[in-house]
Order: sequence, then C-alpha cells, then structure tokens
Amino acid sequence: MSDRLGCYWYLGKTQSGKSKKAFADLLEDIRTTGWRSLIIDPMPAWNFAHLPHEKSLEGVLQKLFEEKTHAVWTPGDDEEELDRLMSALREVGRVHVLWDETNFHMSKQSITKPRSKALRGWAHSKLTFRMVTQRPGDIHGDAYACDPEVYCFRIDKVGDLERVHDEFGFDPEAVKALAVEQFLTKKRGF
Repeated sequence: MSDRLGCYWYLGKTQSGKSKKAFADLLEDIRTTGWRSLIIDPMPAWNFAHLPHEKSLEGVLQKLFEEKTHAVWTPGDDEEELDRLMSALREVGRVHVLWDETNFHMSKQSITKPRSKALRGWAHSKLTFRMVTQRPGDIHGDAYACDPEVYCFRIDKVGDLERVHDEFGFDPEAVKALAVEQFLTKKRGF
C-alpha cells in the first residue's frame, strides 16, 4: 500500500493523455488502498464533468472526513480556502489527491507554505498527490522537490522543454516526438 503514496507529476500539452492517465492511476490507488479521494478541478475539465462537484470547501471536508467518501471540487478565488484544505489533508491523511491544472495554484514565483508542506510531507501524512499541468515551466521548485515520479507526455513550448530537461533529465527532442498517450517516466529516487 505504501508504494502508492507520493507525489506524481503528469506533464504535457493539452490532449496528450496526461489527465486520462492520472485519473486511471487515481482509480487504481482507490482500488489498492480503499482510501477516499479528492479531485481538485480548477476549470472544470471535461474529464471530470460527469462527477458531482462540491460547491464549497465545507462540502469537501464533510465528504472526505465525516462521510469518508470521495469529493471533487472547483476552488474559487479564495486562496486561503485551498490552504485550509491542504492543512486538513496533512492532519487527517489517507487521501489520494488528483490536482488538475496545478499551475493555477503554485506558480514559479510563489507557493504557499501549506501547499509546500502538504507536498513535501506526503509520507508523514499518508497522502498521494497526482499533479497535472500543461505548463511544467511555470511550477514552483518546491513542488518538484519532493522526489516525485514523473510522467512526461508531449511538450512543444521551449521554456517547458527546458524545465523538464533541467529538473528531470528528459531529452527535449524525445519529448517533442511523443504521440498522444505516450510518455517518458522518471521513477522516484536518485
């Protein structure tokens, strides 16, 4: 069960298959552990449109921690609510999180302390983070500093290609040549 814990990044351009793989991996997390899950869906994306979304942070917390079931949430503009959620996840643990469009909530310039602590403390809190973004160059370094496993789908933008090369060692030419649903993997560890 503990081999499912950790931070996983799914990087790639739109329609590359990254969210589809992240969702399939989340479903496997749930089957393997029996734990509840949370999908943070900022847009909301068509991939998760068929799932009922909670209308408030209170609804999310009730689903996860009182009803002990799954939740999907589209956060509003109140960044403090998202930080309250991260603190609650760290405190209670045993939740699998799929976070779509993460670059909306942790830019290259800044990441809040609760978000950084949640990502870096996944093992202590028994959390899984499956982070999805089409802009890996825009993500704060702290979010990548948690020894993640990385799935790199096709990327075309120069800044993003440079970042996945610098952070994870992916060959930019190989990344640009990937077909839909193909990816390169960097496993956790040194």
